[in-house]
Amino acid sequence: MTKLQIFPIAVAAALASFGAANAASTIYSNIDPAADQHAIYATGSEYGDEIVFDGGYRTVETFRFDYKSNYDLASGGVLRIYDNLGDLGAPKNLLFESNPFDIKKNATDKYNVVTLDLGGLEFRLPNDRATWTVTFSGIGGSAGNEAGILLYDAPTVGSSKNDFWVKNGSIWSLQQVSGGKVSNFAAEIVAVPEPSTYALLGLGAFAMVAVRRFRK
Repeated sequence: MTKLQIFPIAVAAALASFGAANAASTIYSNIDPAADQHAIYATGSEYGDEIVFDGGYRTVETFRFDYKSNYDLASGGVLRIYDNLGDLGAPKNLLFESNPFDIKKNATDKYNVVTLDLGGLEFRLPNDRATWTVTFSGIGGSAGNEAGILLYDAPTVGSSKNDFWVKNGSIWSLQQVSGGKVSNFAAEIVAVPEPSTYALLGLGAFAMVAVRRFRK
């Protein structure tokens, strides 16, 4: 095999190695079953958790959260993600809004847990924190018409304080869950490097292999 044949094979191997080392990474996780507090927070208002990310990736690929419902409603829920650049660190600029999702009850699970897993996302987080929120429509005043995000604690990746944001009208306020429950909600975020990062590091890997091969 000539050097000209070895060169492209070596480059391909280097780029494959680079891709494996820079695959998607979990930057926040609070879905450990052992952390389940077996409780939800149910309200018709928009509400959610301010979270701090671990790791350096900021382009979100997948968002997952766990909720519980005892009723079904087509297109009844919406997930949103905001930066926290408002007054006193409140949510401000909308970074992502999902299409309406169906609220479902899960009669086959002991705790009626439903997992919503949104993949194929491509939006960037501007810094190391954001607030994710959910709005559940159709919630009534009775125990037979409730839906809410499950309370888990503590996160295994990233962190969250013992409070959450609630939006009333245009005003955001901080609240805590009563009854001794920690105000952290069940969610997980997976992110990837930005495309420009892939391109630059890929070229770097290519150049390094080229230099090594032509020195031989």
